Amino acid sequence: MTLLSTAQRACDVAGLPRPAALLSSTDPFNRQVLALAIEVLDELCLMNWPILNVPYTFNTVANQSQYDLPEDFKREMGDTMYAASQYTQLRGSLTPADWARQRDTLQAQYGRYRYRIFGLPLKINVSPTPTAVEALTFEYQTTYKVQQADTTYKNTFFADSDVPLVDEDLFYSGLKWRLRRVKGLDYSEEFNEYEVDKAKRLAQALQLGSMPVSYRYPYDVPDGLGFYIPENGYGN
Repeated sequence: MTLLSTAQRACDVAGLPRPAALLSSTDPFNRQVLALAIEVLDELCLMNWPILNVPYTFNTVANQSQYDLPEDFKREMGDTMYAASQYTQLRGSLTPADWARQRDTLQAQYGRYRYRIFGLPLKINVSPTPTAVEALTFEYQTTYKVQQADTTYKNTFFADSDVPLVDEDLFYSGLKWRLRRVKGLDYSEEFNEYEVDKAKRLAQALQLGSMPVSYRYPYDVPDGLGFYIPENGYGN
């Protein structure tokens, strides 16, 4: 659903005037609906929806330690930075103390790459300084929040036909309870349904796997783990 169609549906359910336009309107009520829609969008986009997570790959340059971030970079997804050409994970983003230790010791000249994202403007800082071309890759959360009719992405609403990247049903229910609240209507039931549905849909979207506490057979063990729980003799 588009921004306008969602707003019209929420207003219809609340018994409020149906807006014919939002972005181009000067009507105070329509402007209020738009402000609430932006509020819902910003709140939902604080969460780790998979659709907002974007892969990024860049190549290092010999004797260069700083690299630009994507223009839509919001924050890095933890533990996703890898040197694809070496099949190794980079430790980071380091804390200020760890970065100082990395920068001012022999590790700055030797060992595996480490990195820290900091500075004004934000940059990816790699240590030790690369001496050759290496492909580094990681995931980040994008600042883009909506898709426009021409399929381009923006960080907020610029047209009534824009479509939120987050779940459309959640966007609708988030707008619905906020409209009821600002108009002095009871919104407790709508708010509770929204909060429960938000947690449920995020869990479904993340598709988190199971976390067994033990493994009985070697072929049950995930890659990288070299142990298993024996059937007998445990603790001997």
